[in-house]
Amino acid sequence: MKESKKHLGALRKCLVTKNDRTGWSSEREPADSLRDKSNVIGGRLPSLTFALDAMSGRWAIYIDIEGFGAKWTDTTMEAFGGINALMQGIFWIGDRYYRDPPDRLFAHQFGDGFLVASDFHEEMLDRAVLVSVALLRHVLANGETAKCAISEGEISDIQGCYPPEIRNQLNDWNIQFGSGVMTVTPVLGSALINTVFLAKASPSGPMLSISPSDRERLSCGVTATNVNERVSIVNWLRGEPGGLRELQAAARFRHYSEEERVAQLLAYIEANTSLTAEWKDNASRYLFTGAI
Repeated sequence: MKESKKHLGALRKCLVTKNDRTGWSSEREPADSLRDKSNVIGGRLPSLTFALDAMSGRWAIYIDIEGFGAKWTDTTMEAFGGINALMQGIFWIGDRYYRDPPDRLFAHQFGDGFLVASDFHEEMLDRAVLVSVALLRHVLANGETAKCAISEGEISDIQGCYPPEIRNQLNDWNIQFGSGVMTVTPVLGSALINTVFLAKASPSGPMLSISPSDRERLSCGVTATNVNERVSIVNWLRGEPGGLRELQAAARFRHYSEEERVAQLLAYIEANTSLTAEWKDNASRYLFTGAI
């Protein structure tokens, strides 16, 4: 958090400076007045033409697939099972349930993971947890696992910070240099930095992490265990958080009983013999404990 604030001033200068190509200004747009801002990553962020401060404090989820690299080969689609389920789940939630302001979501892919963010700051983090639990369970139901972290911060379109050689080709997000191609993802901010930092500080395994200080902002009935002063693990495997069934029904996720979910995770562990003892111990300590 301190590191992201350190660079805030420098980032602000290039974000709020008017640019002939981007049309950026420091004036905020209404949340529902999106212009034509589509791009290769599935839609630019809302209200990106206003000052950085207006974007601060949105909750964000960083979720990525466990074991993606180990399953990657050039000849099979095995590695894509988890990321396809994750991508599908995010789309279903945003398209079928949280469709409109102020509830709409924004998602950006980074390799085998996604950053999913709210439109505005929210006092409670229940919605972030419900989205995370729904996605983790959907990925598990498709035979894979994921790791997830929830934090807050700002998200910004950083194209105005790029050098002129890059900005001059930003219409299609594929930058030609010589006979080669550079692709860019013009999204950055403390929301991404904070969630990735939290995920890296968390125990190995399919964990759902929050800051211990955020536990008081949860009222949906999930249980959480403090690992240390920086990380608390939410048990997404067991229990039925308030509001989850409604989300799952609207997004058309299949609902599984706790007993079925436990069996799914046990089957995943049995099938993936390369999992470390630490991974399996953490799953037992933070997820299986107290389960049926």
